[in-house]
Amino acid sequence: MPKIGAGYRVPLHDEIVNNLNLFDVLEVTIDTYFSVDQHSKTKMDELIGVIPLVAHGLGLSLGTDTLPEPRYLEKVYRLIEQFKFSYYSEHIAFTRVPGLEMTELLPLPKNQQTIDRLITNIKFIQSFIDVPIHLENIAYYFDYPNAQFTDGEFLNILTQETDTTLLLDVQNLYVNSVNNGINPTEIINDLNPGSVRALHVAGGSWAGDVLLDNHGHSVPQEVHNLVSLTLERHNPDYIILERDERFDHLHEIYDDLNNLRSSASVDA
Repeated sequence: MPKIGAGYRVPLHDEIVNNLNLFDVLEVTIDTYFSVDQHSKTKMDELIGVIPLVAHGLGLSLGTDTLPEPRYLEKVYRLIEQFKFSYYSEHIAFTRVPGLEMTELLPLPKNQQTIDRLITNIKFIQSFIDVPIHLENIAYYFDYPNAQFTDGEFLNILTQETDTTLLLDVQNLYVNSVNNGINPTEIINDLNPGSVRALHVAGGSWAGDVLLDNHGHSVPQEVHNLVSLTLERHNPDYIILERDERFDHLHEIYDDLNNLRSSASVDA
C-alpha cells in the first residue's frame, strides 16, 4: 500500500509536527528551503530523521534550451544528502529562457526536439544527483499545435530514454481534462507498467469556466476517482497531498488525507 503524506509548508509547521502520526511521509520543496529565513530552515531541519522525507523541486526548468546551472545542482545535491531524501522530483516544464525568469510552469511542445532537449538536461542532472528522479506532469492552460506524441507517449518515451520514473499529478490530469479536453483515463492506461512511483493530489478553484490548479481547496471527487483508477493500473510508493492556500481550513486537509488512505486501502 502506498505511503500517504503531504507537502510540508512552513505556515503549517507546528500543526504537522504535533500530528506526525497522521503522515507516513512529508514532501519538502527544495526551493522553499533555499529561500526562507534561517529560523524557518531550523524548523525544517527538525524533520530530519523523524519522518521519511522526499524532495520536490521548482527551479530546474527542464525544458529550457540550456543546461541547468551546476551551482544550483550542487546545492540540491548537498540538501539531498542533508535530509536523506529518498527521491527528487521535478516538473516537465520550463520556467525560464536565457535572460528571462518567469513565475509559471509553462508547457512544452510534445515533439522530438523537446524530447531530445529534456534527455540532455536530465542526463546532466543525473551526473549530480544520485537518488531516483521522478518527473511530474504539469497543469497547462494552453497547448501547442501539431504535437507528434500524445501525453502518454511523451511521458513513456521520456522516462524510458532517461531511466527516470513519474510523479503523476492526478489533479493536473483532471485540470487538463477540463481546460484542454484530454482524456485522463487514456493517459493513465497508456503509461508503462512500473513507471508511476508517486502521485500528487490537490484541489483547485474556478475562474469562470477555467479550472485553476491552485492547491487551495479539498480534493474533488473526480480526482479521487482518478486516484482509484491509477491504483488499479499502477503501484506507486507514495501519495502526496498538496495544499498552498487556506491553511486555516485544517479539517479539509485531514479529510483529504483520510480519504486518500481509504482509497489506498481499498485498492491495496
